[in-house]
Amino acid sequence: MGRGLFLKYRRFCALAAFLLFFLSLLIGYGDESANSLLIPVKAGLIVFCASFYFVFCHFAGDEREKRNCGVLSLFILVYEILLFCSVAKTIINIRYYTAILNSLIWIPVSLFFVVRFGRELLDAAARIIKDRDTRLQVISSFVTAAVVIVLSAEPDGIRFTWDSDTLYAFIYEQGFEALFDAKLTTFHSHVSAVYAHILILLKLLVGDVRIAFFVLNSLVILCASFGMTFLLRSLVPEKKNFQYIFSSAVFMFSPWICGMSTYHIYDFYIWCLFPLMICFLAKGNEEGFFVTGVMITFSKASGLVVFGSVCVGILLADIFRMVRKDEKTGMLDILKSVFFEIRYWAYASVAFIFVLIFRSGISSEVQFEDTVFGIDLSHIAHQIKIYTTAGFLWIFFVMTVILFILIMKKKTGLSEEAIRIINILLISDIVFFIFNCLCITYRMPRYMDGHIAVLYICAAVL
Repeated sequence: MGRGLFLKYRRFCALAAFLLFFLSLLIGYGDESANSLLIPVKAGLIVFCASFYFVFCHFAGDEREKRNCGVLSLFILVYEILLFCSVAKTIINIRYYTAILNSLIWIPVSLFFVVRFGRELLDAAARIIKDRDTRLQVISSFVTAAVVIVLSAEPDGIRFTWDSDTLYAFIYEQGFEALFDAKLTTFHSHVSAVYAHILILLKLLVGDVRIAFFVLNSLVILCASFGMTFLLRSLVPEKKNFQYIFSSAVFMFSPWICGMSTYHIYDFYIWCLFPLMICFLAKGNEEGFFVTGVMITFSKASGLVVFGSVCVGILLADIFRMVRKDEKTGMLDILKSVFFEIRYWAYASVAFIFVLIFRSGISSEVQFEDTVFGIDLSHIAHQIKIYTTAGFLWIFFVMTVILFILIMKKKTGLSEEAIRIINILLISDIVFFIFNCLCITYRMPRYMDGHIAVLYICAAVL
């Protein structure tokens, strides 16, 4: 029985190991006495999570699971090699033991699984090359992203406005220590561990803060292009290639992606990663969904609300589907089955760790010191206005409402799984909207991090 449970939940345990790997990089403070106490804790966590990851990847079952483990291992391997290349000389000279241990353990572990599951990775790549439609969609995604990237290159240098001008100064000042200490990557009280972390790593690699910002923007633009194209292909399969290409291009050349690509802000990062996260969800790739969700969550405070809203959407959509499929089953029995589903607890663990990071003092300030929750009619009216009319959004809002009506009348011709994903998107958008209506703060009213992508996705599906 124990082995059966072990095998049943190995995927989520591997994800837990990845989350531990992520956290093991971020434990540490500038205070020397704190560091001396944390060194054995951090070293132990690195060894434990690497061992944990090794065991559960070792028991990968079918080809898809092996491929996912291979991709995740490749992700970790590339990161570790970049990290080692950027800081190796420094950490060896000053004997930064936990940083050295991190590289010594994770590089061979991730390399082992990349090699072991290399065949699955090569087979997946071969299928892409052989399939004409997939190959065309990959090329079109690259071309669309490349055009947006070229348009985002400022002739007089990279433009910094709003928060990004002070973010530029903040990243400029950070050294290699910030790659191993979450408190040092906290900018303007955001839990910016991932966003700032990537920028600091790129800065150390390329030697220029402006290039680091441009490279990161370029990478997330690629994520947006691929995410939107292949998400639409999953939701509405067997359509013509130009329909996927055109619908993705509408999103990519919108005021929110192409128009904002010259601004180096957290919101742009989340806008671009959101379609990719939903694409993984639509394809049933829990690993990709979880990793992308973690990257969104720990890049900005509102990122937790974005990922959390999608998770709430998944939970409610699953409950509705269970009720519809078996009307004789009582709601209490359904809630019991949901309570014992480890997938939902895996999602909830991200929120728990997020709050724990705040409470443990890693965030240098209190994030929502000016925030109150309540009902303010003028605030709600403002939210409705920006959610429906900002930047020609009313067109996509109307199309989303039409799609919702067609789904309710069962006249879409979409598969059950596609309708489930659309329901998750709509529920998550409503949850995010309600949160913004009730959360009264000068920081939150203008945020529509997931909303924009939801409207463009629903309009494209229609």
